[in-house]
Amino acid sequence: MFRKPAPGAEPAHPATAATIHVRPTPVRTLVVAGLLLLSAIAAVLLLRLVSDTVLLLLVAIVLAEGLRPLVVMVERAHLPRVAAIIVVYILLILTLVGLGILLIQPIVKEVQDLIAQVPQYQNDITRTVQNAESGLHVNVDLGGQVAGSLNTAKDVLL
Repeated sequence: MFRKPAPGAEPAHPATAATIHVRPTPVRTLVVAGLLLLSAIAAVLLLRLVSDTVLLLLVAIVLAEGLRPLVVMVERAHLPRVAAIIVVYILLILTLVGLGILLIQPIVKEVQDLIAQVPQYQNDITRTVQNAESGLHVNVDLGGQVAGSLNTAKDVLL
């Protein structure tokens, strides 16, 4: 961008002729920067230590705010606030237990059906991979490797 001036000619730009002097950074600036860095590291470590507690607190706040309208509605039935909160939480727990009871049997049946079908799924996957190998004229024995992997997965899961 800048051309070297010809010998004896004045430089075209005054900055090229001046020498740039860099002043040393004051000690106070270095100390402040170090303290800021240490405080940032300490803040990250502190957040890491209390993250579980903070997450639990946030979930509790969201749950409490979500249940507030129900508590207000129960309070309108002339119950004290503490009794209304207890009633709402008992209803919530009973609802969750009822859903669990209703859903456990279908989930167990689906898992049993899946376990019974695993050998058929394994055969279908192995056959599909072998067909793809023969169609692509690949001699890698990918079907055997897939079958071995599926056998290992079956042994681990079942």
